[in-house]
Amino acid sequence: MERDELLRNRDRLRATLTELEEQLSAELAVEGIVQACSILDSLDFNGIVIEKAESEQRLRDLDEAIQQQLVRQTRAADKLDAIGGDSAVARIDAERRTALLEIEEKAVRYIELKLGVMCKRLADRLRIWA
Repeated sequence: MERDELLRNRDRLRATLTELEEQLSAELAVEGIVQACSILDSLDFNGIVIEKAESEQRLRDLDEAIQQQLVRQTRAADKLDAIGGDSAVARIDAERRTALLEIEEKAVRYIELKLGVMCKRLADRLRIWA
């Protein structure tokens, strides 16, 4: 009985290993585990760690800028509320909302572009080492 259990366990481990090898090969877009290991062996993990830290710092900076913009927005909204309700207030509020939407769209676009550049750099590295 113990031998059967060991054989089942071995078969389970082999199946898991095969699945992981296939997954790694698919993620790296290579033919097999040998190529995947070759790519991974040639990666500059220190460089990737540094790039990751720089990217995280840029994202923190962007988050801070967004927070500052939200503070300015809140202050502007408070000033508008203090003015009262006439058509000038509505027009100013509409302009404020439009400006905020533009800021948000540009912030999102900036982040998308930065992530795209990062992905491109990583893809280029992987192609160089492939």
